[in-house]
Amino acid sequence: MGSSGPSKNVFSGSGLFFVSNFPQKLETENNSIFKSGKDDLVWCMRHMLRFGRFTGLFPFTGVFQSDLYQLKHKICSSAGIWSLVCIACIFVSLGIGLLGVVKLRGTNATEWAWASDSAAFYLIGLLCYIHFLRRGPELVRIFQKWSSLPLNCNLYDKTLGRDVILSGALLVSGILENSVWTYNGFTQHEPPNDGSSILRNFFENSRTQWLNLVDYSPIIPLFIFFSNKLCMWGWNLTDIFVISMARALSGKFKAFNEVARKEISIGKRSTNYSREPITKLEMMLLDHQLLRELLKDVALFLSPLLFLLYTGNLFFICLQIHLGVTGKATKEFWGSSYAFWAFLHLFVKLFVTTSTAAKVNYQVHQFADILYEAPDYMDSSNARKTREYLGTKAFGLDGLGCFVIRTPFMLSLLSFVFTFEIVLFQSTFPSCGSFNRTNYATLD
Repeated sequence: MGSSGPSKNVFSGSGLFFVSNFPQKLETENNSIFKSGKDDLVWCMRHMLRFGRFTGLFPFTGVFQSDLYQLKHKICSSAGIWSLVCIACIFVSLGIGLLGVVKLRGTNATEWAWASDSAAFYLIGLLCYIHFLRRGPELVRIFQKWSSLPLNCNLYDKTLGRDVILSGALLVSGILENSVWTYNGFTQHEPPNDGSSILRNFFENSRTQWLNLVDYSPIIPLFIFFSNKLCMWGWNLTDIFVISMARALSGKFKAFNEVARKEISIGKRSTNYSREPITKLEMMLLDHQLLRELLKDVALFLSPLLFLLYTGNLFFICLQIHLGVTGKATKEFWGSSYAFWAFLHLFVKLFVTTSTAAKVNYQVHQFADILYEAPDYMDSSNARKTREYLGTKAFGLDGLGCFVIRTPFMLSLLSFVFTFEIVLFQSTFPSCGSFNRTNYATLD
């Protein structure tokens, strides 16, 4: 057969496995790691995509096929039509919620905040569904680009699939928390009148906006139940989708940095100053540029979602804090359990999203520090330009250009919550007492 081809060096560390093949590009068709797909983005997210197809959030066909790269986005398909039906249901609930805001009104910030909690919940869910429906083709292209990125080394992220599955714990928490809210809807508040059905009890206890605007009908509590579950699934599934995408990006850059650091370390120990380490560095610069382009595409897709999720989660975190501090929460076991669970669930989602997304920014800029470690004979004008470029620009995930998620961003979130709470506390407590606090929060 002749020569066996260029040698391949396998490195491992921090749960990441890489196959390096400098200076010649590795042929991915013959790479068993690539063909197994165990670290591929679509493969690792396959369960999430399938559940999202069931809930109508991901209007993609082909998610249940063995070949996951048959994903297609079609409005005129069963997936697209089902997504439109879900959007219509949530839109009706949002309309009722907005009418409730107009009717309940308010004389201060606290009353307006509590009056709008239902509308805000449905608005978040509706925008999540619409985003994936409108920009589904863009997400499919990102998946395709991710799998065919022409890097000079294939990066095997051993723990990506595990971390995506672990992020699903947030969805499980959201479902269980929502189940407690549903139980409260059937049993909380005043007991049902003699002869009234369990559906009427749920209708009277779950969403006061409907009670004040429409007459009871058995179909209405069923519709409330269904649309509420769609919003809860859509909101939480979007949260873990963003977390998984951020985790995959940070893992991609982390694996690349490990390879780059090892190659530069070898170059520093070299005594013959050959051309090979310089060629390797040039290829690493090209790979990093390709990864930055991938990051740009993903960031453009996630940017509206991040802005929406941060505003929504922060809004309801503030309401939950205000509920607990003012002592308006119900003293019954299930009501108090739900209040604490809702706050903890929202906080964990926000913390995990921020910490995971901040690692993307950190790993991108780590390459600049690695380049500074390169010996003088490996330095070049391209390396210097890359160092300067990384040092003068913030790379990472952002929310509609309003913020870039980095580690100090958590302090900004705390500042926002503190300011919002001050505004709510300035409202008079007696006027807050006229609102039914057990209908709060949205069942994330």
